Amino acid sequence: MAAAVRMFRFLAVLLVTASMLNPVSSEAVSDVGHAVTDPEPPQPQWDSGTWRELRDDFDWRFKAVGFGVIQQPEDSSLNPGNLLQVPHYETELDLRPDFSLKFRQVELSVKPRLELKWMGWEDGTVDGKTDTDGDLFINEWLARFMVTEKLFVSYGRENLQWGPSFLISPSNPFTQDNGKNNPERELSGLDYARAIWIPDPSWTVSFIANTNEGRKKFLDGFKRAHALKLDYTGNKKYFSLIPCFNESGNFALGSLGGWSASDAWLIYAEGSIKDSQGTSILVGQSYTLEIGPTLTFEYYHNARGCTESSIQDCFPRFGGHSNRDDLLFRDNYIMLQFMNTRIKNLLNVILRWIWDMDDGSSRSVAIVEYELGNHVKLFTTGDCFFGNKESEFGSLMNYSLMIGAEYNF
Repeated sequence: MAAAVRMFRFLAVLLVTASMLNPVSSEAVSDVGHAVTDPEPPQPQWDSGTWRELRDDFDWRFKAVGFGVIQQPEDSSLNPGNLLQVPHYETELDLRPDFSLKFRQVELSVKPRLELKWMGWEDGTVDGKTDTDGDLFINEWLARFMVTEKLFVSYGRENLQWGPSFLISPSNPFTQDNGKNNPERELSGLDYARAIWIPDPSWTVSFIANTNEGRKKFLDGFKRAHALKLDYTGNKKYFSLIPCFNESGNFALGSLGGWSASDAWLIYAEGSIKDSQGTSILVGQSYTLEIGPTLTFEYYHNARGCTESSIQDCFPRFGGHSNRDDLLFRDNYIMLQFMNTRIKNLLNVILRWIWDMDDGSSRSVAIVEYELGNHVKLFTTGDCFFGNKESEFGSLMNYSLMIGAEYNF
């Protein structure tokens, strides 16, 4: 409740600020049959043109997301007796306002969040228990300054993403999770200092310093890192090169690229090479049929993958040897995807199948969204996991189903 009170106070301050930036017109006429002549209101202490510019450059959006989750954790050596206390039931309400101000050479933005949760359990040491939680936090914020029309500097907390892949982002040295298996759950922002130089329309050069983990937690702890990102965009093709050093002295070279072989066919790849850890590479292609759907195939090879027979030996928490933050812990994966969006301008459907080629386990994902007008969206995300209890996808969860609604304005 304390978190909710803080959020309501915060929203009240923002509403007052918005009302100051959008004052009532001085041309109002009284309800009696004649206009009332009021004395001229005092002018602001600063130039009224600047005040008007600030008001016009201020923008805000608001999103409320509510959903329920039913899931079945697996009783396995990775999670014996639900040792990890994975809840069987969850309900959550998220309030997600976004505020931004673009004033001349300065851009400011902030994304505060309020999360209210209820959780229930049916097994293990927490069998029959329920719990509620509330959290108020800033997931992202940014301060950017335009030094020249071709040079920008910024600092803030961002969810920094790039690359065409659906399965994972191996070229990203800061976080490989792209959040595409459940787009309704926001990814945590990390703290970055960035300088972006655009020498010409085809080239962009970015210096990126990851200074803090923000709200994200890493399996082997956070390490500050610095990267240089070179981006080229040409006719029907693009390419990026990303060399990176972290504070432990480890070097990684990431890259990505894509080529539009035709209007319907896209071929792409991304990967990275790390000191003494081998190469990870993802290759994929997407083809859009004339009737609308897009079919996608991806193959991911991770030379750093864990080869232990039981997946529990790949996690440091259980005494294993792994010290990586990979989302996928084995060597070889295949992903097949069917995607059809804007069906009759109302329905979006994504069906995804992920196969661990090394231990034979798999994961199936179904994402369905139905839009009710311009402000309301219904959604469901279902996951089914297949494999024995020592495999990657069969060791933690049996299934998970999320159903919810989103309201935005």
